[in-house]
Amino acid sequence: MAAASAPALVRETIAQSKDLGRIVVSDTNAVVETVSGKIRGYTEGGIHTFKGIPYGAPPTGNLRFMPPEKPKPWTNVRDSLQYGPACPQSASRVADLPQFFFEFDRGYVDEDCLCLNVWTPGLNDNRKRPVMFWLHGGAFFSGSSFELPSYDGRNLARRGDVVVVSINHRLNAFGFLHLAEFGDRYRDSVNTGMLDIVAALAWVRDNIGAFGGDPSNVTIFGQSGGGAKVNFLMAMPSARGLFHKAIVQSAGPMTTNDRSLEFSVKHTAAVLTALGLTRSTIDRLQSLPAEALHDAFSTTYFQVEFEQDARARWERLTDHDLKQIDLSQEEASKEKLVGILRARYGYERARAEQEGARFWGRTFSDNVGPIAEGHVILQAPFNPTAPAISADVPMLVGHTLNEGGGLHFFSPARELLTEALIRAELAKTPDPVPAAAIDALRRTYPDAKPAEILAHASSRMRARIDTLAQAARKAAQNAAPIYVYMFAWQTRVLAGRPRAFHRSEIPFVFDNTDRCAHQTGGTEEARALAAKVSDAWIAFARAGNPNHSGIPNWPAFSSERVPTMVFDNTCQVKYDHDRDARHAFGQA
Repeated sequence: MAAASAPALVRETIAQSKDLGRIVVSDTNAVVETVSGKIRGYTEGGIHTFKGIPYGAPPTGNLRFMPPEKPKPWTNVRDSLQYGPACPQSASRVADLPQFFFEFDRGYVDEDCLCLNVWTPGLNDNRKRPVMFWLHGGAFFSGSSFELPSYDGRNLARRGDVVVVSINHRLNAFGFLHLAEFGDRYRDSVNTGMLDIVAALAWVRDNIGAFGGDPSNVTIFGQSGGGAKVNFLMAMPSARGLFHKAIVQSAGPMTTNDRSLEFSVKHTAAVLTALGLTRSTIDRLQSLPAEALHDAFSTTYFQVEFEQDARARWERLTDHDLKQIDLSQEEASKEKLVGILRARYGYERARAEQEGARFWGRTFSDNVGPIAEGHVILQAPFNPTAPAISADVPMLVGHTLNEGGGLHFFSPARELLTEALIRAELAKTPDPVPAAAIDALRRTYPDAKPAEILAHASSRMRARIDTLAQAARKAAQNAAPIYVYMFAWQTRVLAGRPRAFHRSEIPFVFDNTDRCAHQTGGTEEARALAAKVSDAWIAFARAGNPNHSGIPNWPAFSSERVPTMVFDNTCQVKYDHDRDARHAFGQA
């Protein structure tokens, strides 16, 4: 409690100090009894660390696509010193610059991926520390608990005297393939990845006391796809009572819209066709090599997504047209698409090339993932209302300032864009951005570069608008508070081009700005802000209110005042500061 109440800037050098890195590993150190057997971790800088603890049986063979089962107990002391495997997923090489910047760790993959990690300041000490349960990003396709260095929980555990837990779970085909129409045994296959998370929360309930944690004070938090998982947990009866607070980072757009059951059915049919399976041979899915199943799932997803998205953009494309597009031959297919657009719509070549380029460069939708079928998940979270089942759960939600920029911000050429060029580009899109909306953005962000205005406009402020929609629906329940933030700190790395990018707040939440110096620069400025951000998350986990002495008073959200805590070198609360811009993009 003293650590949480001390002035943030005094403590910030303590949490990330390099003098606290002494490691202790021995036969008797950091040994804990769990319900399945004893495990052994290690102690680093005074924080006890356990990695790769199984919370479920290997979901292989006949357990593939099935709800998780408890792990088989063991008798000897089990080492928990290394991260467990990630769920099978694509392992394509990341370009040099993004790899340097994010420092991705792909680790290794295996279906036996139901494992979790724990960082704690104390063991078997009868303390009741808040538990912070982290869910990684990567939509429902990819990612892991160790993919980014920012996910390491040691500094956060030390800073807040909290217990940090992170997990791996089933993804893509293994966690979200819709097979319900092929028999009752597969009824929950499209939601097994979410049921894994519930099983991990149940493990926390049953075991976290031995790690110095309080099972009656668990905060679930996650970013991007991890934030979407938090939202879905809010609508799951089986998760009720296993968590008590929720933090959603940069995930509003992923869950305010319902997921498409129709898309899932089409996708499953395409997977079976690709694998040469029929209704009578459906059970062979459980014995296929994991790589073959994942590859079929991924390639057919993009094909079905292409067909759906193409029809939405260019209404009269036919099945014959779409069959000419071979996603494995992208360059040839780009030219075919240009020809189709010219023939169908009479576009000049330049217009057809521009629209085609925007199509090929788009971000795919979020149609892979859980389905709110009314049983495992009661409703699409926050669409059209906040889930009643979790009305009493306080929330903290937000996003980064420059969500819409993506990897475009890595390009020096993007910085040369002029206001006239971005207005011309936005006017030529298949769904043109009104000049009035760009004017409103310019008034809201008078000092923004044209590249930043382009990012806000091309994304149509989706992150901001959907975050506020979620906050308004939660606040309307009048049962528990919800707080809204915007992370606006812009890195100085790469001449500042990445700005406040998607994921940029994570090193600050975990107090890992030194560990993530490739992104943050490892500066005093970054450490000072990390103190303020991580202390807010810790305060919220402790008592459901993010306020602390290092930041201005942060009021709970109301639709009348629309308060937003803006995290930057100078933190401040802004009230409905971007109303005109939001309304220009159609927010009610």
